[in-house]
Amino acid sequence: MKVTQTLGQKIRICRLQKGLTQSGLAEGIITPSMVSQIESDKANPSHEVLKKIAARLEVPLEDLMKNATMNLNYTSRFQIARALVENEQFSSALRMLHEITEECNAKVEPFEVSYHIIFCMLQLDMLEEAKQRLDLLSSKARVHLGKNLHLKLHYLNGVYEMRRHRYQIAEYHFMQALADTDTTSLSEQKLLATTQMELGNAQQRMGKLKESLETLQSLAETLLHLNCLEDLGDLYLQMSQTCLHSEQLEESIEYAELAILYTEQAQNKHRQVMTKLKVAVIQASTGQAREAEQIVRQIADEFLHMKKPEDAGVAFAELSKIQVERSKLDQAYESSQRAKDLLPQNHEHYALALRVQAKIAQARHQTDFASKLFKKSADCYKLVGSYNEYEQTMQELSAHYARTNDSLKAYETISEMLTYNLKTRESRGIVL
Repeated sequence: MKVTQTLGQKIRICRLQKGLTQSGLAEGIITPSMVSQIESDKANPSHEVLKKIAARLEVPLEDLMKNATMNLNYTSRFQIARALVENEQFSSALRMLHEITEECNAKVEPFEVSYHIIFCMLQLDMLEEAKQRLDLLSSKARVHLGKNLHLKLHYLNGVYEMRRHRYQIAEYHFMQALADTDTTSLSEQKLLATTQMELGNAQQRMGKLKESLETLQSLAETLLHLNCLEDLGDLYLQMSQTCLHSEQLEESIEYAELAILYTEQAQNKHRQVMTKLKVAVIQASTGQAREAEQIVRQIADEFLHMKKPEDAGVAFAELSKIQVERSKLDQAYESSQRAKDLLPQNHEHYALALRVQAKIAQARHQTDFASKLFKKSADCYKLVGSYNEYEQTMQELSAHYARTNDSLKAYETISEMLTYNLKTRESRGIVL
């Protein structure tokens, strides 16, 4: 029979395993006596304090709360659910938000609970249910639609359209959210900043690189003022990627270095490592492949140590891409195989691992095997909605057929790609 622990008991166990005294855990966060009260379940930590305690213990907030009994009032539970959302632990947050909804607590604003439920669903790709709830929430809020509700509803619609890859519609919603909005609270200012970052992302996806960079540059000062270091790290990472797409390599490297600088100042180990991975991938694209290979290998091992197998799979896939481009075929195959072992088959980086293996087979003159792998990779990209990568992989498959003097299959591959792209654009409301 499984023994359930209280939140206080779990904090105490983690503190002792870490070798910290109550004073050591409390330093810079709360008083040692408050730690004692929390551990004995005589006091409940706020969601901000709980986040800092989890960071000090180097334990994910989700793990700290998992299966723990908590004597918290509804408002405190809603605050903790919001903290889980901020830490990108959407499944746990969604469960807690559903519990709050079922218990119908009047102290928590119904719109706010619904807003966070929809946001979690969007992050978890529960698009159909999220859209139904969003339409229902919009119809209920229409009677007393203030400017701040206007901001949140347009933001959610924009995120939904981003998930559907309908970037023009997403851009419209984000721009509507930013227009004529009165922001008084800190949380609303942060949401405005997030909306502006999403707008820059939508513009980048549409190829409007100049507009995207201008949108993101205007946001940097706002995030610095709000002391949003993690978001500032994400911003500079996105600016680095935008510069890379527009072949501004020096600017891309400069922004990548700033991304690491600001992410390291935030107390989120997972985010720090993920940012380092993304920066290393950028470095590999700017002529620093040798250094990047070593960094990505270390990051893959670090994710395994952190018990993040899917993130480790992403790192191994990126490592295999660097290695195949450096003609290190045996190592690239080993890395790509590890990626496939760690990733689900409906993952963009699983498709990347297949694509790397196709290039390895091509280099080894395994013509038929390379063709099959290119096609499997393209199909996987199509399944997960990575349309640019799908198009690139189909073009590589067509070129592969052309090199083997199979002009008919080369033509059929390009024809299939163009037909699919036309249908995809029509479904996204883009008519050429």
